[in-house]
Amino acid sequence: MASTFAAYDAFSYAKKFTGNMDLERLLPGMLDDVNKIFWGYAPWRWTLGLFPQITLVSNTQDYPVTLPSDFLYLYDILQLDGKTTRHLKPTAIYPQTGILRAGQAGSGAIMSIGGVDTLRIDPTPGTIPTDASAQKLISIYKKTAPTITETTMYTAGYLQIPDDFFWVYREGVLWKAMSWAQDPRAGEAKVQGGQVVYSGQRAAFEAALVTCSQQEKIYQIDQQEAAR
Repeated sequence: MASTFAAYDAFSYAKKFTGNMDLERLLPGMLDDVNKIFWGYAPWRWTLGLFPQITLVSNTQDYPVTLPSDFLYLYDILQLDGKTTRHLKPTAIYPQTGILRAGQAGSGAIMSIGGVDTLRIDPTPGTIPTDASAQKLISIYKKTAPTITETTMYTAGYLQIPDDFFWVYREGVLWKAMSWAQDPRAGEAKVQGGQVVYSGQRAAFEAALVTCSQQEKIYQIDQQEAAR
């Protein structure tokens, strides 16, 4: 998964369409805004990371974890027993007090409990096998996006975007450059009939994001709720 382009490469492309206007003083923020939009649009593979595996313990709901320095939020939790895999639903937070109900775990949240970063699951499982069928948790998390600065915008690969999808970022930078240049070709976003409708280069960027998500075969965990 090669990532060899620098953020500035996208601006080199965009400025050809904006009359070579002087946008350099706005550049780091502009490049970073588009990067954050692209990064947060979907669970791209280059934006996800794994926690170390956790072994479930009988009658235990809290598991201390060491959060990676690039942790943003919990994306998915896989529960495995050597034969089957279940998806636990990530939850924002639980009450700090202990959860009293028992049963098969169905969700989990990253919390600070007593000053310790903790993965809390709910309901609290009862007796857990300790043999080969012991249940494990593998947590997938969304990473924080790299921040584009006056220095890093020239660093090849810093964006982490695979070369095959750099064209999507480039379309976003072109939209942002047109917007800052007050070019009407930038387009706009409007809410019509409860839906957001895009025009101009803004629409081209949105279409690129959709195309990228189709090519990337994005797995959205909320689509699996009915199967849980």
